[in-house]
Amino acid sequence: EREKARQRTYDAMSRKAKAGHVTGGRVFGYDNIEVLGANGERSHVMRQVNETEAAVVRRIFELSAAGAGLTRITKTLNEEGAAAPRAQRGRPTAWAGSSVREVLLRPLYRGEIVWNQTRKRDGWGQSNRSNRPTGDWLHVPAPGLQIVSNELWAASQARFNERQKKHSQSGRGGLDTESQYLLSGFARCGTCGGGMAPHSRSHGGTRVFFYGCSSFWKRGATVCPNNLVIRMESLDAEVLATLQDDVCRPAVVEEAIRIALEALAPARQDRNREHLAAELATVRQECDRLAEAIGRGGPLDALLGRLTERQVRATAIDQELNLIRAERPLVSLDGLESRLRAKLADWRGLLTRNVTEGRAVLRALLIGPLRFTPIDDGRRRGYAFN
Repeated sequence: EREKARQRTYDAMSRKAKAGHVTGGRVFGYDNIEVLGANGERSHVMRQVNETEAAVVRRIFELSAAGAGLTRITKTLNEEGAAAPRAQRGRPTAWAGSSVREVLLRPLYRGEIVWNQTRKRDGWGQSNRSNRPTGDWLHVPAPGLQIVSNELWAASQARFNERQKKHSQSGRGGLDTESQYLLSGFARCGTCGGGMAPHSRSHGGTRVFFYGCSSFWKRGATVCPNNLVIRMESLDAEVLATLQDDVCRPAVVEEAIRIALEALAPARQDRNREHLAAELATVRQECDRLAEAIGRGGPLDALLGRLTERQVRATAIDQELNLIRAERPLVSLDGLESRLRAKLADWRGLLTRNVTEGRAVLRALLIGPLRFTPIDDGRRRGYAFN
């Protein structure tokens, strides 16, 4: 029965593909054309090849098949002024390595639509988007949408996979969940809005690290002319010094220490426990009253929704109380104030020695990116940041 249902779905999708029907958003290389029904309202959307953009797609595959990597393809397209996907978040409309990679991996360009790659709901019927196993994917031919020949696709994929394999073997493959550089992801170029990415070069037999505009280095000077790099340790130190002046003022330090000591005091912990126990008793009473109302034939949907909400809250409070009961003091309060002051005195040292902790602090403190604007007055070059 599952195979029959799968075949019916495949047949239905094949008919849509042959008719050019669109089920997703706009894709570079194609135009979405609205089709009106007999009543004058939109019936469906059809996809057709955009010849100007299709030429750029073929150019990408040709460069890849010739051995060019993502960065080289990106810079070539931007230098040639090639049409590019619409930019997001106010950034310049230009090619990026990520968008080139997306083109190279999209089967639609070889005339194949892949459906059923994700599911919208989990086994409980709840909304929870997730990827389906590759065996569940439906590959539907769409020859009318083919932009890249089968031969060019195969040659490009072979070179792309070869580069990916070498990249993985070099030890640089995979995505890190957290950067090892303090300002990565927090710093933006004031000229183009792109990220300030880490770079390194050999200097006097040692490896020296810098920050520089990723748009210039990865996308080319036509996207951003800012070629200024700055030593990583210098930029990190200046940012942390500014934040320390703003954050670690004496009044802030005193208040932070007071809050820490108060939170760890046994009396405070006892008050927290009493407050949670009282709230738990109140929530359970509400649950009882709601159950009685359901039994009397009240509005079922509203009462069940409220009862579920209160039961979830009761479970959360109960778990929190269990944690409090199981806790043991992790630090001695004796001398804690002096130890806290010693740690705060070396605030910058702590953040630079433990980058993960430092990035967590920056994430909590900053309400927006740090913007670095290059300065060149003929006598000196550098960055001003805000």
